[in-house]
Amino acid sequence: MLVNGRELRAWASLPGADLTGASLSGMNLTRIDLEGAQLSGAALSGSDLTAATLRGAHMDNANLSGAVLKAASLKSASLRGASLVGGDLSDAHLCNSDCSGADFTNALLVEADLNSVDLTDADLTGADLRAAFLVNAILEGANLNGVLWDDATRWPEGFAPPKSL
Repeated sequence: MLVNGRELRAWASLPGADLTGASLSGMNLTRIDLEGAQLSGAALSGSDLTAATLRGAHMDNANLSGAVLKAASLKSASLRGASLVGGDLSDAHLCNSDCSGADFTNALLVEADLNSVDLTDADLTGADLRAAFLVNAILEGANLNGVLWDDATRWPEGFAPPKSL
């Protein structure tokens, strides 16, 4: 696939690219640099974004269902209303991101950095939060039914987590 005359592939560097509404489902985008990119409404379901750089990317309402985002950097990204159903975000860095209204149903967030992430009204039903770092996360209205967590999971101070499965 060509974007702005350049082939979009693993290891590509396209900071600030405008990929609004792009269809990138099932692609190998391992270690791609899309820092600050516009990906709102993009289709990335089933894509491999392992170790990708998506800092400050705008991914509102993007479809990332089943995507692999292991060790990806999503710091200060906007994922409002995005679908990450069944996605693998193990060891991903989402600190200071806006994930309000996002759908993380059955997502793997093992050892994910969710420090200061806005999860207002997000759906985390069945998500795996073992060893996740949620200190200072905003969890108002978040659905935490059936989440899996352990003693290494760090919750916001004073927050009473639901029973773990």
